[in-house]
Amino acid sequence: MLNDIRVHIHSNEAVQEAIEARSAPHIEKTYKQNRAIFASQIPNLVDELNNIKSSNISIFLNKDEHYNIVDFGLGRTLYGEQPLQEVAEQCEQMHQFSACINFEASEQAAPCKMHSEMKEADKLLSEFQQSAMQVKQDMSKSDVLVVLGLGLGNHIDWLLDNSSAKHIIIYEPEKQYFKSACMVKDWSNVLAKVGQRGIGLYFQIGKDASSLVKDLAELATHFEINQATLFQHYYHPSFDAVMHAVRTSTWEQLLATNTSFSIQNKFTEYTPPWLGCQKVEQLEAVNAEYPMFQSNLQAFKKYYPNIYAEFVDYQPQTWFIVKNKNDEINLFNRNNGACWYGANPSQDGHDSYKNFEQYPNKDGLILGYNGEKLKHYLHYRLVKKTEFLLKQAEEEIGFLPDTVKSLIMFGLGAGYQLESLLANRNVEKLFVCEPNRDFFYASLFAIDWSAILTKIDEEGANLYINIGDDGTHLFRDLLGQFYNIGPYVLSQTFFYQGYYNSALNAATVQLREQLQIVVSMGEYFDHACYAIEHTKEALRRGIPFLRADPSQFLNQEQKELPILFIGNGPSLDYSLDTIRELQSQAILISCGTSLQVLQRNNIVPDFHAEIELNRATYDWACRVNDPDYLKQITLLSCNGIHPDTCDLYKNVMFAFKEGESATVSALNVIGTNKAEALSFSFPTVSNFAINLFLKLGFHQFYLFGIDMGFVDSSQHHSSQSGYYDAQGKELYKYSEANNTGLVVPGNFRSLVNTKHEFKLAKTIIEDALAATKVDCYNTSDGAKIEGTTALPIDHILLMSSPEQKKDTIDAMKTCFQYLPENQFIHDFSEKYDQKILLGEITKLQKILKTEITDQDDVFAIIEKQKQFLFLSYKRGNSLFFYYLYGSMNYINSVLSKAAMHQQISVSVEIANKAIELWSATLTDIKLLLGTSEQLFDTSSSFTGSRERLILARKGEHRFNLISFDSNLSMLAEKVVTSLSEYHEIQATNITIQGSSPSFLLECQSHAALVLIQNGDEWRQLLVQLDKCNQEAVANNVKGRVLICIMGVYEATWFTISSHYSNLCIAFQILPQLLETSEIADYKQGLIPYSPLAIHIEWALKHLRDIHKYHIFIEKLLFSDIGLKNASSVLIGQSLQKNRQNKGVEMNTDIDESSDAFVSETDSCSFNYIEKNIVSKIKASNFVDYKTYIAIPRNPLLADVSATSLDSAGSRGLRVNRQFTAVELLLRWQGQRDVEKIMNVYMKAR
Repeated sequence: MLNDIRVHIHSNEAVQEAIEARSAPHIEKTYKQNRAIFASQIPNLVDELNNIKSSNISIFLNKDEHYNIVDFGLGRTLYGEQPLQEVAEQCEQMHQFSACINFEASEQAAPCKMHSEMKEADKLLSEFQQSAMQVKQDMSKSDVLVVLGLGLGNHIDWLLDNSSAKHIIIYEPEKQYFKSACMVKDWSNVLAKVGQRGIGLYFQIGKDASSLVKDLAELATHFEINQATLFQHYYHPSFDAVMHAVRTSTWEQLLATNTSFSIQNKFTEYTPPWLGCQKVEQLEAVNAEYPMFQSNLQAFKKYYPNIYAEFVDYQPQTWFIVKNKNDEINLFNRNNGACWYGANPSQDGHDSYKNFEQYPNKDGLILGYNGEKLKHYLHYRLVKKTEFLLKQAEEEIGFLPDTVKSLIMFGLGAGYQLESLLANRNVEKLFVCEPNRDFFYASLFAIDWSAILTKIDEEGANLYINIGDDGTHLFRDLLGQFYNIGPYVLSQTFFYQGYYNSALNAATVQLREQLQIVVSMGEYFDHACYAIEHTKEALRRGIPFLRADPSQFLNQEQKELPILFIGNGPSLDYSLDTIRELQSQAILISCGTSLQVLQRNNIVPDFHAEIELNRATYDWACRVNDPDYLKQITLLSCNGIHPDTCDLYKNVMFAFKEGESATVSALNVIGTNKAEALSFSFPTVSNFAINLFLKLGFHQFYLFGIDMGFVDSSQHHSSQSGYYDAQGKELYKYSEANNTGLVVPGNFRSLVNTKHEFKLAKTIIEDALAATKVDCYNTSDGAKIEGTTALPIDHILLMSSPEQKKDTIDAMKTCFQYLPENQFIHDFSEKYDQKILLGEITKLQKILKTEITDQDDVFAIIEKQKQFLFLSYKRGNSLFFYYLYGSMNYINSVLSKAAMHQQISVSVEIANKAIELWSATLTDIKLLLGTSEQLFDTSSSFTGSRERLILARKGEHRFNLISFDSNLSMLAEKVVTSLSEYHEIQATNITIQGSSPSFLLECQSHAALVLIQNGDEWRQLLVQLDKCNQEAVANNVKGRVLICIMGVYEATWFTISSHYSNLCIAFQILPQLLETSEIADYKQGLIPYSPLAIHIEWALKHLRDIHKYHIFIEKLLFSDIGLKNASSVLIGQSLQKNRQNKGVEMNTDIDESSDAFVSETDSCSFNYIEKNIVSKIKASNFVDYKTYIAIPRNPLLADVSATSLDSAGSRGLRVNRQFTAVELLLRWQGQRDVEKIMNVYMKAR
């Protein structure tokens, strides 16, 4: 039964719209008439209709102009393609869907005697067949008819015409079905018939028949009734439970036990609401001697002996194996008598396949990165450059190739759709997942597995079979399979859901979501590189790591100490007083950004947990702005924590994180038997902290502020944390930067919102808790976490003592191990040879030079890369595999998409461009790895805030502020005043006019910031510099001069630095001043955001570093309209190119405001950077900071370390090549920010 809405509606949207338009008057008229008739005869139904809100269910007219019901949230219909015919067939087989209650009988009618040797399946089927025949004989005697399910109500007239009942009760649990029925069914005929025949008609809308016994008993007190017939219109858990109870109990038993019907909620017992009508009397049970079954068992014994062992003596639990008169296998539900397939199971399977063939699901991969913090990474720069290629490579909608590279079939059923699939397509890698063991067992009777397995073996294809997993472990199992063959294959993978099961729907959706982000969430080059270098640095410093089996070093009393995990969720706000009260009786662990909130409330945690390897953890800790506070706390982290972050805390201890490159490569040296690796420590710091303390053996946990969701998407973290300003206002729109629209069950309320990362984190916590016996109490008003108990915060009672806490913290130190000084670094260098690594990268680049002429060549280059990667891993003498595994999977995903394109020329063009970009990235990687000393991550978060705090600790800024324009001088004075809110500034504002005296020696620190807008001012400056140098020589002082260029300049200007013996001269490049520019140019992305305040504030930090650097080039911010304008140009070019391709039909209805095809490098903003900066400044190397790049004074004598620190606490990466425009784009400004800036600008003018 195909219930996919796409099958039911016309493929031509205009035709379908016309069909629905013709039906609209009838629906409106029918609904009004029904309301009127109900108002006169059953007034309470009008009130019921008024209160029904249509939320996810509606009627629709299918392509054959038959009414049906659709749940448009799921895209599934209630009935099949021919609703009237299907309902009529059901009514003809009414006895099969009915049961009788005899109010006078004291015993249930006994079934006929069965042979004692009869198999259970034969017995159950025979009993149901006999029961149906008995109902057929008895139902004419019934004076009560109970209808379980209304749907569209097409069965009601037939039931009235074929029943002698004097009372009819209609139960319909879904109110929206009743409303739908009122829109298309004429109820006046029904009401007329019951009126003429004196029938009592009782509507039970919103009721699921769980009150049936009570309702019938009450009816019996008012009327003499002897027998009732129950007719089940559609399957529903409550209806199934009622029917099963009635079929197996007498009325006396039902009354005596006051039966509350046992509803089955197991996913294996799920029955779709509507199934095809298979006549049960035509079915025959099948036993284990069935020839197909025996043949298949032998095949599985050969190829999959574990599956053979599981099913050789298997006994079905719910769905028994039966066959029809054509020897086709069906599944019979022992509880409700449902047959999974209709009269033609093999045709049902083939129809399912044809539907998939017409509408194949290929979710693809989420490969992009939209964040700002890590976009400077080489991997993400590659991602950004290849986005345009990925969009070009998208295949035609609905295309299922003859050779399918990879396919996941979730839901096998009896397997007929698999037979059709393999008969029509070649599938190279097939993943069959059947959650229901009964169904897989049925497939052993239904389809020729022996032929399938033999063919797969002979053709060298791959088949993975997962049976019985409801989704709990399926992602991990599939992930392991994809990692074996290469995660990039997911970009070619189709997802075929063989059948629908509402109980598995959430698991199916989650599986597809998780598979989409496998490549993007995996380790890429930068992550692996910095994690390895940070781990080496931690062990070089002698930081201890978690021992193997650490719980053995703590006694039972110590393990009983409560552990308080403190996250930065909104719930932390109401938890602070309680945490303070419990502090002396429990170990407090602050997680990530919650530390700032605790500091503001004078709560010192015992441990602070961090997991991010990037340097943002340093920025967040600095923003606490209390170094002494941090020095009271021990940092707990996983290997890879940033060395700069470690410097901030009293002590540091770390644990290895399972599966990561830094862990595997390090433990290959240390020994896997000496360290514990955490399995559940991702994706958030809360996951890490909980996993760590589970490993330590503690078993009493309390969660505070670990919300994993939010009631209000604007209140996503504690209001006292660094995500908000002093007034509680968001520092940035969190809901826009994150998809917060996901809905999950709440801890203290029914539902809350969450985002993908939190949803995954919640699942991982659940897995961790399930693996260990622990009492975990969740006090957070966020997402429900399975395995925890929701506990109101005022219900906490701890019995532990401060002495127990102290003893436990002291004992915890023994759970961590130290290595001999420098031993690890020596052994690591011996095992992994840097020269071999660089040589392998060069060899890979040679492989990439292979000529590509068609799609097969693209697949060949993918395979060559994969083989080269694993060959290096097998040799084990370099870090090549660990560094490049993730990034190579990414580029292979891009190449896979290119190879899937049907046009050879397009496929080859995309692949060649992707390889060119990949090879260039490999060159940058070689340059980066050339210097491994202090090769630390340089990422930053809230950079400006952290820099202001660190600069404030360094004391007063003393300098002369020099300009050559009086208007600019006045503006500069205002800027300095405004900056005094954040900086302690002692500045003298000087305007140079004519023969002004030397501007340098007037300042006690002998420092000057000089603002230059044009060539005339430059020439005046040269005169002043001569004076300054002469006076500096005469007074034997060294002066510092930072020249801030804010307009057009010449490359020759930079040569003057060496002309002055007693002046240290440097340049700051931001060649635009917003206050003197056309604001419209800024809005259009033609010029950067460049107010004078930015020029001066950024110059303050550079002035302290001019002894190291000659030129500071600021990274630029542009309005993103510049990006969209580039998109319009590209689309126009694309349309023009298409128009030249005669005979090619094209869609010219393109939204030119879309940025779907845009590449940043095509924008006018990039042209600005190229023209005004890149073309004018040449450098053999530079240091790449978050907000600027710096050119060293002497490249040959530059710091040998891979990274450097500036005076504001930022860390920059040394790059040994000429910089490009990519390095100089800080970020695109959204239009909300642009409009705000323009408003301020216009008011100022």
